[in-house]
Amino acid sequence: MSGTTTLVYKQGSVAALKADLDTMRTNLKSSLDTMFAAVDADLTGWSLTTVSRQGERQYQAELRKSLNATLDALDTLSTALADVGEMAETAETRNVAVMA
Repeated sequence: MSGTTTLVYKQGSVAALKADLDTMRTNLKSSLDTMFAAVDADLTGWSLTTVSRQGERQYQAELRKSLNATLDALDTLSTALADVGEMAETAETRNVAVMA
């Protein structure tokens, strides 16, 4: 190896990856909302005053927190991909200017 690293940036590939991430995040959020609504609907007869129901609610709150962190991570990744696109465009513009 000569120590030289080459990066080939393909705007279409990064844009497609970002779109897929955004779609995945939207679908995941929708599925989670549907799932939690179904669970709550199924458990309406379970009194909130029981220790077991309070434990279920606590667990669900912790699960929601973890799942929201996952959704936030997908948002962060999507934003990073958008930033990479902007940086690649800037680099390409500079390279064209240097070659001109």
